[in-house]
Amino acid sequence: MLLRPLPYPEPEELVHLYQSTPQRERGGVSVSYLRAWREHSSAFQGIEGVTALDFTLTGGGPAQRVRAGLTTPGLLPPGDGRRGGGGGPRAACPA
Repeated sequence: MLLRPLPYPEPEELVHLYQSTPQRERGGVSVSYLRAWREHSSAFQGIEGVTALDFTLTGGGPAQRVRAGLTTPGLLPPGDGRRGGGGGPRAACPA
């Protein structure tokens, strides 16, 4: 769920890429494929990654399971309010 629109001038041009294998028609993209696509593809302005993970929130009441998205650093611009500092994966809005 997005709480506000993504900060892109033409969001209708965003695409979702999948990786296929003989065992799986449509699956997530491995980090090594993501890196290779970035280095060798000229078809896209940029390639970023996102995944959803389950977390357990504790403190101030009963523990709760929540699903959140993690993104590569370039998906959301700095100052967007949906990501933290540093150079690693970013926490996005809850998925």
